[in-house]
Amino acid sequence: SIITKDLNKISNNRLKRLRIKLLPYQFCLKYRSGKYMHFADLLSRDCKPNPSKVDESMYDIVHTISESDELATPVLVKFRDHTKNDKTLGEIARYYVEGWPKNVPLGDPDMSHYYSVRDHITISGGLIYLNHCILVPHSLRRFTLQLLHETHLSYDKIKDRAKNNFYWPAMLSDIKNLIQSCPTCNRFQRRKIKDPLRPHSIPEYPFQKIAADIADYGGKSYLCVVDYFSRWFEFELLSNKSAAAVISVLKPIFARFGIPKLMISDNVPFSSREFMLFANDWNFVVQTSSPHYPRSNGLVEKTIGTA
Repeated sequence: SIITKDLNKISNNRLKRLRIKLLPYQFCLKYRSGKYMHFADLLSRDCKPNPSKVDESMYDIVHTISESDELATPVLVKFRDHTKNDKTLGEIARYYVEGWPKNVPLGDPDMSHYYSVRDHITISGGLIYLNHCILVPHSLRRFTLQLLHETHLSYDKIKDRAKNNFYWPAMLSDIKNLIQSCPTCNRFQRRKIKDPLRPHSIPEYPFQKIAADIADYGGKSYLCVVDYFSRWFEFELLSNKSAAAVISVLKPIFARFGIPKLMISDNVPFSSREFMLFANDWNFVVQTSSPHYPRSNGLVEKTIGTA
């Protein structure tokens, strides 16, 4: 709400004026539907027939914008000088004083962007603002990018800093292009390098080492068991995905091919207490793969696709 926001964060000028007028007071704000506040609801719809074009309270708003500037004085002077000589910003200043045309002015591609936000544009101290952000002249866009990027921070941090201080069409795209073409950033940026997968050891005989996983197909669940030595696999229907159901399917498979020394599987339900007790009783080891990383159990994942 406007009561909890900082003045320079309120974009709507009417709400900003209201917030300024309420600053001297301390009160508790409670919501009440308009149908229960007859006089306030009526007066809010009773507009003046000839409203004044000069809004004196706008001087207070411009003052709050000026006080929020974080730029050093020499930089502000440079911005003022270039704003005077910028063709597009000069037109915006003229429209701000004389009134905006009913249609988008033709001939300047940037003007269509500014025209769509014209109600939020103000002028103070030789600078043109969109809400609390300075409109950057075309001749200073490269300079502004270097100013933002001088510490070589990440794109997200530079983007946040830029959005709090500056505005021009395609600003975020220009920032991204600058960072991508910066030799320093490319040299020292953090790279998300995937660790190489460690290959599984080759077993000495069939069914010494197996992999198991549960697959869903056609609304039904299946248990897939594959032998690392021969690549032979079993694909059995499950009544459900519980540990008890998996154990009841594994016992006949073990009866046919023997009990393995090692089983590689996903976590659920193979990491459950019931399944671990089964593995301990039948004297084989269960090795679970990394959570949410099925590639580490790639043999059975590929076998499921084949099945």
